[in-house]
Amino acid sequence: MDFSNPFQYPLNPESPYSAGMPVKVTRGPLRGQIGNILSATEAGTYFIAKNAESGGDRVDLIPYGPFCSDELEPIA
Repeated sequence: MDFSNPFQYPLNPESPYSAGMPVKVTRGPLRGQIGNILSATEAGTYFIAKNAESGGDRVDLIPYGPFCSDELEPIA
């Protein structure tokens, strides 16, 4: 386990998502947002890092969530 990045924890082996996988939010107020899986709990809730948009703020550094697996869609 690599503890050099405090926000990246191993995902449940049965998870349909892996850390760093690009996803799109399909429900809720962030619907349509694109980001990457940042971490997950053992219970199957996920946290994402939104992709940075043009501009000076670094919203890509803020973890968003929790999301259930049915609220996310993998991007191929």
